[in-house]
Amino acid sequence: MTTNKVCSKCNHELVACYIRNSLELYIKKLPKKLMSKKESVVDPYVCTNCGLTEWYVREPDKFK
Repeated sequence: MTTNKVCSKCNHELVACYIRNSLELYIKKLPKKLMSKKESVVDPYVCTNCGLTEWYVREPDKFK
């Protein structure tokens, strides 16, 4: 799977991953509001060269 994401430490391609035995993780923009739609699932990506793990939200436009 091509991610088009590059490691910020060593510039190698990042590989999309998931957390085993877990629900999806969400990130929510502060300040928290009860009915706010400013949230998105976050996905981990791992560098196969140096091991750095970075998290990216699926819908970054929701945080503008």
